[in-house]
Amino acid sequence: MGSAVSRPLHLGAEIGGEGEVAARVRLAESGALDFVTLAGTDALDGLARGASQTCRVGLAPTLGTPHAGPAAALAELFREGPGRTGWRVDASAGGAADLAQRAAAGAGAAVRGPGGAGGGTGGPGERPVTVVDVTVCGADGLAVAAYWADVVLVRAYSPGEAGVMRAELRRRAAAAGRAPDGLRVLAALTVDLAAEPRLDGPPAPDPEAVRIGQDGSARYTGGPVGLAQVLTRWHAADVVDGFHVTPLAPDRDLERLVNGTVTLLQHRCLLRHFYSGATLREHLGLPDPARGHTAGSRS
Repeated sequence: MGSAVSRPLHLGAEIGGEGEVAARVRLAESGALDFVTLAGTDALDGLARGASQTCRVGLAPTLGTPHAGPAAALAELFREGPGRTGWRVDASAGGAADLAQRAAAGAGAAVRGPGGAGGGTGGPGERPVTVVDVTVCGADGLAVAAYWADVVLVRAYSPGEAGVMRAELRRRAAAAGRAPDGLRVLAALTVDLAAEPRLDGPPAPDPEAVRIGQDGSARYTGGPVGLAQVLTRWHAADVVDGFHVTPLAPDRDLERLVNGTVTLLQHRCLLRHFYSGATLREHLGLPDPARGHTAGSRS
């Protein structure tokens, strides 16, 4: 089967936690995920190692907006994974507040990224894809996302709630002079896939499968088959462009996500079987800022 799907379900994953980061990057690429995120002080180094062992999956460290700080390390990540780099705004480091101030000042919609890295005018995907998680950005979250983000992570517990948030983000983006189609809105889910995988068993979908975790997260608990049912149902409702998954137990849950949930979604023609493009913007079907057109096909 080819890689093209009629309306793709985009999928990213957080790969932090104890264990070998590069192995998780390789696993994510084996499932043709759009991108991985990584938080922590070693995020840049960890993703650079993963980049050297892969060639397609997108790589998005969680960073603030310093003027110097990790600029050199981010440049190294660009060299290891050209066109595949993103950055997830670190609200705890003042990133959201910094971007909110710039948005209020009318600084323009093309964010250059930490330290100005990736702000050149070269090939497709050279500017990092900006990921804004509105669940941790406080009151500024929606404004920052609508003005700056390429990818927005939202916390929603039902398809209806997710649809309202996506509509509001698209409305705000249009008001800021942006094309609403330049946003990819992903529902952020924490997943606990402790239930044993059963790819041949009845799916038994639970319409209330996404619940509120103790930390306020939107959480799914069950097996990979049930998770595939949840993602399929939300996708069919056309309320989000995809999902960003945070595994509760990184090694166990990422493996079950890729080899269980992803396999089922590929079988249903909702996810690509392999990458047709080389850059993160192509994976996400986002406009190329250097050329003003959509990068690749929405595959």
